[in-house]
Amino acid sequence: MAINLIAFLLIIPLLVQMRMTLSQSSSIYIGAFLSSQNQIDILERLVSNSTGVGPDNRTILLTSRTLSGNPIDMAQSVCDDFIKSQVYLMIVSHPLDEPDVAPISVSYTCGYYRIPLIGVSSRNAILSDKNIHPTFMRTVPPWSNEVGMVVEFILDENKFTDIVAVLPKNEEGRVAHSDLMNQKIKNNIEYRLFEYENYGDNITQTLHGIKDQSIRVIFLYGSTSQINDVLTVATDMGMISEGYVWLLSEQALPLSLPDGVLIPRLRNGYNETSHVHDAFNIAKKALDKFFYDISNEIERPPNDCTVDLSPWKAGYQLYDTLVSTSFFEGLTGPVSFQRNGNRENSVYEMLNVKNGDLEPVGTWSKTEGYQKIDGVSITWPGNVETQPEGLIFKNHLRVVTAPYEEPFVFINEPDANNKCGPIEGKPTSNNVECWDNATGTVKCCSGYCFDLLEWLAEDFTFTYEVYIVMDRKYGACHKTNKNNSDQTIQCNGMLGDILKGGADMIISTLTVDKVRAQVIDFTSPFKHQGWSIAIKKKQELGKLETFMAPFQRELWILIGISVHVVALILYLLDRFSPFGHVKSSTTDTSGRLPKTGEEGLNLASAMWFAWGVLLNSGIGESSPRSFSGRVLGMVWAGFAMIIVASYTANLAAFLVLERPDGDINGIHDVRLRNPTASFKYGTIKDSAVETYFRKKDDMSNMYRYMQENDFMYHTAKDAIEALRADEIAAFIWDSAVLDYYTSQDCNLLKVGEPFHRSGYAIGLTKNSPWTKRMSSAILQYQETGRLENLTQIWIVQSKSKSKSDCIRGGNDIDTLGLQSMAGVFIVVGLGIITGVFVVFIEICYKRRKEVELRQSQLATFAVSRWKTKANRGGGITDHRQGIKKPNGGSVLVSSYRQDDFTSQSNDTDRIRGWRPPVSHRINGRGLSRETCA
Repeated sequence: MAINLIAFLLIIPLLVQMRMTLSQSSSIYIGAFLSSQNQIDILERLVSNSTGVGPDNRTILLTSRTLSGNPIDMAQSVCDDFIKSQVYLMIVSHPLDEPDVAPISVSYTCGYYRIPLIGVSSRNAILSDKNIHPTFMRTVPPWSNEVGMVVEFILDENKFTDIVAVLPKNEEGRVAHSDLMNQKIKNNIEYRLFEYENYGDNITQTLHGIKDQSIRVIFLYGSTSQINDVLTVATDMGMISEGYVWLLSEQALPLSLPDGVLIPRLRNGYNETSHVHDAFNIAKKALDKFFYDISNEIERPPNDCTVDLSPWKAGYQLYDTLVSTSFFEGLTGPVSFQRNGNRENSVYEMLNVKNGDLEPVGTWSKTEGYQKIDGVSITWPGNVETQPEGLIFKNHLRVVTAPYEEPFVFINEPDANNKCGPIEGKPTSNNVECWDNATGTVKCCSGYCFDLLEWLAEDFTFTYEVYIVMDRKYGACHKTNKNNSDQTIQCNGMLGDILKGGADMIISTLTVDKVRAQVIDFTSPFKHQGWSIAIKKKQELGKLETFMAPFQRELWILIGISVHVVALILYLLDRFSPFGHVKSSTTDTSGRLPKTGEEGLNLASAMWFAWGVLLNSGIGESSPRSFSGRVLGMVWAGFAMIIVASYTANLAAFLVLERPDGDINGIHDVRLRNPTASFKYGTIKDSAVETYFRKKDDMSNMYRYMQENDFMYHTAKDAIEALRADEIAAFIWDSAVLDYYTSQDCNLLKVGEPFHRSGYAIGLTKNSPWTKRMSSAILQYQETGRLENLTQIWIVQSKSKSKSDCIRGGNDIDTLGLQSMAGVFIVVGLGIITGVFVVFIEICYKRRKEVELRQSQLATFAVSRWKTKANRGGGITDHRQGIKKPNGGSVLVSSYRQDDFTSQSNDTDRIRGWRPPVSHRINGRGLSRETCA
């Protein structure tokens, strides 16, 4: 007996353990953390009435607790009450007295152990973050889901296109902002963001900024307490009044709201019983599918938080099964989930506060969009039934411009009566008074931009006043640190005037870029253009040099040397060749006069031959006589043919076909990318071009070069004057402006392809209601050709008529004129002058030679007569001194009278053609002979 009793006592624990094991293997525990015992009782009835799940028909058992407001207690309860029971999943609500408190600690603990958690009321955005809450899902959407409804209500139902979004500076506000940005891309809605913090001064400052805006549609998002604080301040500031539109977040429902506001509400969003019912049905359906799909042994959930257990691997599989499960017969409507666990296809109602009551005016779902309830009207703030416009338009605009941006902006002095009258040659163009802040005087503003401004003013019936920006700058912006935390943007020039509220509009050659778009609004561009480079053309050759341009200076020098060298060699060849110099020694029959034969080439004739062959002017009677000289002559003729043909072809190409090309080939030219002191270039200070060079890494050295060398100019006109004066070699600026200046001055040339394509647009204050209206008008002007008419008036017709010959098409051919060939005519003129001068020299030389020849002839004749008389024994009397002849037949003749030399004609004929002997010399008084035999 004792042995049997001991055996029985040992068997009882084993039986109990076996019973517990069998019970655990045939049942499934789920946990419930709900707001009240009443909700727990409802869930227990659902569990007890449910059937088994899986192929083993496992029974669902419930472990439940009510929520407290202490996150630490809730996390501890998860470990002590639910994980020890090895729950497969949990259903969680919120504390009864604190609906805004989310069970974040419960979700974090379950997520750590990979236990799926179904929320039935928690709508905080942070619970959608799968990095922190990997196994959380919910039967309600997050608060930010209402952004889609608000946007569609604004756009589709009421046609508002601009809103002010007032969001808190927390995680909820950041998520709502992200959803709003997605809606902006999807629905093309514009919004201005204002963020607030949870204290009064910040809220007041935020609302003052909103009140200064022209937009009157306000979307206020936040928690219940945050919305209450903002509405209290807005009411005190008179902002919940006629003309405004207020849309509030759903969290404002518990508040006492002013009449006229609109607020969305999730249908069945606050019925916890219905959501618990739907959550249990989703859980049961998912568990059934989970056990059917997994045939292998399933790892049981963790059962102890005190032991370092690894995450439950099957938890992820169960979570995936839950989010893929849908339930179409739910008490809250069809239930399905997104991949991140948020419920999709939720239905909202749009409520309107009327006399303190909430009245539905429409419904919205993601699939069907916004649906208005027929026969129900909306009451707007101020208890008005008429829908506000949502915008406040200023009827008088203050316009700022920059000077000297011709032809878009002309600044001129007023007439004698201090008025701006019609423009000469453009009677229909706009010429308006503009105040110059720098000089304190009135100027007259006209040009392309001001005709456009007048069109807009007529179409939209607004008035305007124009002033010239004080610092003459477009505007450059930079970020500054404020209190070492927040960053603010500061700008100068016209952009600074817009930011400071001194101007409402910028009308000038304002280039659109992303830096400026951060601080102002741009309309659609009214002039598309890029950036180009202007240079001054190279100085053309002088008139005397034009015809010499085909050959370089070195070649001309070599040709000149070659002519003289060849002439010298020809002379030497003919002189030393035995066949190049033939001279006869025969005499006439009297034996007294020499008979000359054919002579060789002398040096002068050789020079004439060389130049004649080169210039193709004919050789004449002088040419080489020797064979060697003639061989060289043929070679020289071939050389001359090549030189003349090359010169002719090159001269034609130079004078007729060539265009003056630029010194540089574009923005990528090495002289721009690698600046040197020999090539200077610049642009406009505080402009979009300067910002472009400063921001781009591969062009930062260009920016530093221009800045360090003070090549940043205030206006385009100043830069053009510097270019004309050779202070810089290139000016980088807008192609539209450079087109105008290069058309006005033939000495300026635009080179290279335009880069960084952009356009000119009108600048407006950020989120200005005029932006879209003016953009639409500008697009219409483009389609109808009105902007092209402005181009014709201010750019094409403004070109100087006297300079039209330098505006040529790409296929035009230049024709030669006097300027091109003046050098040739001047050379001919110099040749004529030189010839006249030389002929005078030749005449003088000839006369001198004739005198000498005549005296020589007289002397020869005298000697002949003297010899004849001497041979006959006669004498000659010296009539001047009376000297007698000496003995021996020798006589000294000192002087003769002219009549002593009277001769017959035959004597004269005998004298011609020969010269007297060397022993005779003639002086001015007579003939002398030192010795006569």
